[in-house]
Amino acid sequence: MNAENSRPVMNRDSKPSTVLKSDWKTYLLRKIQILYVLVALSFLCFPLLADATTTINHQFTSATINPGDTSQYRITIANTSLVPLTAAAVTEVLLSQVKIASPANISNTCGFTVNAATPGTSTVYLTGGTIPAGTGTVDGQCYFQLNVTSTTAGNWVNSIPANTTPNASTSGYSAKENGVDVWNTTPATATLITIRNTRSVYRPAKAANQSTLLPVLARRTALYTTSVTTVQKAACRSWPATYAASINGV
Repeated sequence: MNAENSRPVMNRDSKPSTVLKSDWKTYLLRKIQILYVLVALSFLCFPLLADATTTINHQFTSATINPGDTSQYRITIANTSLVPLTAAAVTEVLLSQVKIASPANISNTCGFTVNAATPGTSTVYLTGGTIPAGTGTVDGQCYFQLNVTSTTAGNWVNSIPANTTPNASTSGYSAKENGVDVWNTTPATATLITIRNTRSVYRPAKAANQSTLLPVLARRTALYTTSVTTVQKAACRSWPATYAASINGV
């Protein structure tokens, strides 16, 4: 009996042997195991499924100032991920009409390295920040704040674009979640309004009949002054006699 004759023979109506059933089970189990291994390797080797939603916003407080006054400029970053975002970087090149004030009074809760925020300039350049993790219901947040000023009247709209990696001269925001780059997907704008300087010395409006009233007031003042002076002089002249009479009556 040769090897060819030793193979199981099946026809259309016959059932697979126990040996064949066992082979198919082993084959399927091996395929499932391989599939599990491939899925695990995909998470380890290709961690590109960063699901963090991170946003950036900025604002001026006060949003309206007089020329030369200061306003607090704050950049706030939020993180929905359950892990902190690292290597956060932000650049905001403010409009040239908006300058960093002196003193800047910087407040930095994100742990940024401040590469640029010099009084008298318009560029804020931050790197190496850490954005706290969220809780699942509350986003993690931190902020960077400094004082700015403007001496030019106008509405100054400043923007941080979306999906832009920042550098020393380009506005933008990026961070990393488990080593994967993430960006803000919507731009952020903030407006500082510098109003025209209306400060001046108060000057009462001239009354329509001022030319008539002033002479009348002047005459009345003169009459009052004359009357008081006359009474004072009369009192001084009569005082010795009054004093003498009072002495004689004692």
